[in-house]
Amino acid sequence: MRILIALMLCMTGLFASAQQVDRPWFGVLNVSSNMYDGAAGTEVFNVFDGGVGFQSGIGYTFVPSLSAVANLGWTRINFSEEDKSVVNNFLQGGLSLEYHFNNGYLIPQESAFQPYLTVGGAFVTQNDEVYGALPVGGGFRIAANDDLAFTVSSVYYFVERSGFEYLQNSVGVLFRLGQSSGGGSPVAQILDNDGDGIPNDQDDCPNVAGVRSANGCPDSDGDGVADQDDKCPDVAGTAEQGGCPDADGDGVIDSEDECPNTAGTVNGCPDTDGDGVLDKDDECPEVAGLTSLNGCPDADGDGVIDSEDKCPQEAGIQANKGCPEVDEETVEILRLALQGVKFESGKNQLTSSSLDILDRVVETLKSHPAYGLKISGYTDSSGNAESNLKLSDDRAHAVEQYLISKGIGASRLTAKGYGIENPVASNDTREGRAKNRRVEFEIIY
Repeated sequence: MRILIALMLCMTGLFASAQQVDRPWFGVLNVSSNMYDGAAGTEVFNVFDGGVGFQSGIGYTFVPSLSAVANLGWTRINFSEEDKSVVNNFLQGGLSLEYHFNNGYLIPQESAFQPYLTVGGAFVTQNDEVYGALPVGGGFRIAANDDLAFTVSSVYYFVERSGFEYLQNSVGVLFRLGQSSGGGSPVAQILDNDGDGIPNDQDDCPNVAGVRSANGCPDSDGDGVADQDDKCPDVAGTAEQGGCPDADGDGVIDSEDECPNTAGTVNGCPDTDGDGVLDKDDECPEVAGLTSLNGCPDADGDGVIDSEDKCPQEAGIQANKGCPEVDEETVEILRLALQGVKFESGKNQLTSSSLDILDRVVETLKSHPAYGLKISGYTDSSGNAESNLKLSDDRAHAVEQYLISKGIGASRLTAKGYGIENPVASNDTREGRAKNRRVEFEIIY
């Protein structure tokens, strides 16, 4: 018996150095039926012939496989099969070791069914006599929750007094003591090699101390993503982004986000019209356009954006603001108008011969809605310069008014007189002066 107790103490010391489990302390309360197997001869497995008993105890779980339980109880045993009134009351106590099968190797730790074997050392008192005993048996527990389990056990007591063995069948409850530290299952845990408080079977890095939020692995930035899986181990981020931060939540990590504080879809920046050009670089952010035109549309593909294109549905040239070059027919009509538009001498009244050519100008403008027309009036150098300037301006506006009267919108026309400016011939000859008295026409957009 002394050897057994010494062995138990040795094992207790050995396993006490291992990682302790969360809430390792527990209490037990049992009621038992005790069958005497002594000389008086009751049947040891006849439960209904046994005497009742009560036991209580306190235990400590060292590792998933091993617990120690100290118990003390009162036991009543019938000694005579013929006379049930012949009973003895015993005080019993002892220390036992329990081997648990729900240790993560044989049965999962979290299993509600928790079988175990037990062996230990005990004492039994009778009539002021104290006897040593060796309790050997087993049982199981059914966990109701993290705090409470129901117990069933059967333990045979080998008592050093000859012919005094008995079987103790018990039912009862086990209840956990203390508050949980969040270390895991209150029943049993596997050893913790790295000492981080996380048992090996739950630790993805069992040999390197870590944190529970990263399954036992190191997490330098504390974002819950283990350093080994963290693309940004020194900056807290999100699991969705591999441990990297995404301040604006647009799915692009800050280190790759050109607009880290504004949610966007292109390199992390907003692109309202979805044309692939960032709003900050898009000259037409509300209308989808072309990258080559800084995000602005160009419907006719002539390189002039629609908002500046006077002919947005007809390809043209930059010089004409997106409109096509003036066709030869129009050029010819404008040339004839330059030569054929005449006025009464010294007046701003058009001659009747001028009207035919102006009507052709009207037809041209109507067939080309994108065309505008600039009308410039000039005189020769004869006479007063101020009077000449007014006369040239009146003649330019006279042409303008005639075109408007024929249905050409005023917004398409501009008229101005320039007097003696920009002569096209010498004012020293009659022919030259005649050429300088003119009205010029220029297509504008």
